[in-house]
Amino acid sequence: MENIWNILQSYFDYNTIELAVISTFILFFVIQIIYYLGHYRKMLSYIKREKKGNIIYTTDYPSVSIIICSVDDSENLKKCLPSILEQDYPVFEVIIVNDSFTVECRSLIHTYSKKYPNLYSTYIPEDAKYLSRKKLSITIAAKAAKYDVLLFTEPDCYVESKHWIRNMMRNFTPDTGIVLGYSRFERKKGYLNRLASFDNLFSAMQYLGYAVNHRPYKGLGKNLAYRKELFFKNKGFAKYLYLQAGDDDLFVNQVATDSNTRIELSPESIPVSSVTRFDWKTRKMSNALTSGFYPKNVTYRLGFEVFSRYVYYVLFFGIMALSVLLLIHWFLAVVAGLLFIIRFCVQLFIINKTAEELKERKFYLSVIYFDLILPVVNSFYKLYQKFRGRKDYTYNYIN
Repeated sequence: MENIWNILQSYFDYNTIELAVISTFILFFVIQIIYYLGHYRKMLSYIKREKKGNIIYTTDYPSVSIIICSVDDSENLKKCLPSILEQDYPVFEVIIVNDSFTVECRSLIHTYSKKYPNLYSTYIPEDAKYLSRKKLSITIAAKAAKYDVLLFTEPDCYVESKHWIRNMMRNFTPDTGIVLGYSRFERKKGYLNRLASFDNLFSAMQYLGYAVNHRPYKGLGKNLAYRKELFFKNKGFAKYLYLQAGDDDLFVNQVATDSNTRIELSPESIPVSSVTRFDWKTRKMSNALTSGFYPKNVTYRLGFEVFSRYVYYVLFFGIMALSVLLLIHWFLAVVAGLLFIIRFCVQLFIINKTAEELKERKFYLSVIYFDLILPVVNSFYKLYQKFRGRKDYTYNYIN
């Protein structure tokens, strides 16, 4: 018996380097599991609480002004406006602020306004001296709005349910100042659509997960609501007038607190939009700029997740390669392989279960690829923007 034990002990006798490598891999495996179970599943936890009836909503639905900022986007408005104007909601108005109307866009809005008397429009003069014309559009619309609650979406968005407004507005309890919603992309074939959809979903798991955890720091203008009083009390976008971007996420970052912010994740509250290469690039450029203004504890935690993810992958592929080359013991590769499968299964379950609840597409082996490529894409745009001196996105305010 003692001889058998000695044989086994000598067979599994690892050197210091092998033990250090596998121990480090296990450490980063645990870190990744903690991120997924402790943070990325927050949206699922919130949805589960809602289904159990543990989320309190108001039954006193406020009147609402829906604001859409457009740049002569008549084609998208043809799909967007009917889905919004035919919402099942007691009292609401729709305000379109256009950055210089074309004849076609004027004609379209005029036609719809005959059928829908709650549709209004205005425009930004061509000589308006603002860096961010969208910030100016929102400010003009907020001043013109009849009602205290402002609900935002974009001209390329349409809603499949007639209860979009109702689901967003049910969150406006007396203490609520901001409601963060989710939006998704149309499901189409192609690499860009899958990449953008995964990026959109995973980003939401980050910032909406923080909001569930009472630390909101970001919102997106495709589906966002806040009180007009809150907007003017904080002087609108005065703090970030020198930035072209930041009309949605930085304003939320500025005014959102753990007590005045709620989220809405019901399938009926989700606008849908298309995605083009130009749109996605513009969005990534905007995120590259504004992410530098997020709270440091948020950027450090999210940054450390990406760092731990890459170390995890490097160690895994390193262990596999060294095992094949017979430079480390095969049993370490078996352990690494089992942990890799466990982490991958946890990741797939949380991502795809969240996608299912939000009517998103599901992802499988492509998750590994997107896991590795998206941080590279984000870093590229940050470096690109930095070396260009932010000239496309920042200027001094023009008087």
